[in-house]
Amino acid sequence: MSIQTYDPDMVERPGVEALAAAGIGNLWRSLGRVWPLWSALTLVSALGAALSDAQGRPSGAGLQQAIDRLPLAVGSSLVVGLLTGVALRAMLDRGWAAWKPDLGLAAYALIVMLLGAVPEAVTYLVQVPAHGAPQAVLLPFAAAASLSLAFAAVLAWVVLRLTLWPIGLLMGDAEMTPSRSWALMRGSVLRFLLAALLLAAPVFILNLMVVMLTQPQGRLISQVAAAPLLSLMALLAAAVAAEIYRTRVRMQA
Repeated sequence: MSIQTYDPDMVERPGVEALAAAGIGNLWRSLGRVWPLWSALTLVSALGAALSDAQGRPSGAGLQQAIDRLPLAVGSSLVVGLLTGVALRAMLDRGWAAWKPDLGLAAYALIVMLLGAVPEAVTYLVQVPAHGAPQAVLLPFAAAASLSLAFAAVLAWVVLRLTLWPIGLLMGDAEMTPSRSWALMRGSVLRFLLAALLLAAPVFILNLMVVMLTQPQGRLISQVAAAPLLSLMALLAAAVAAEIYRTRVRMQA
């Protein structure tokens, strides 16, 4: 899969391994500007875990749970959008100008906020039945869980096809519309997903080890300890997205 293929319009499509390697290169070249963002993302993740733990289990069920959790999901997703947006700019060679606030950064952060908050709210609509629940309760849960899984898969595919649109807004590329992103990402969705998974897999395994080792100290300690690794996975995904944008829009490294 590392052999490069080309569209009829000669737009470059690097293979999975080449795309992952280029993502690592993006992160490494911009490490001096990105490491403060890693620290900030870690802090946001840790604060989110602390607030969630302090909030406790929502008193309501179903829709009420989604409503109770929505402010925290919206706030954390918005901050993550701002930080990953700056990271993407840095990786796309905007230098320290990547930190300049503008409408492009705001638009990107709002899109990330919606993509992060909506799925999390939907998960609270599916109520996990208690242990030993009767069949009459288990069947509706299985149906709702299946529909939620199908919805998540479709949403993920649509989001990946539109990946270049919010990055275009971030970079001030007025020509990068949703329809153009949809067309340019044809045949690149699986490459993007596999490259991101390839980079995230070792970090995810390390994250599981950290969670298992710190779990006896409590859920909050475990989540805070895993925060730096979760933040690193977000930056690795951003690094691959930057390379997708660079190659599909024919930007120069």
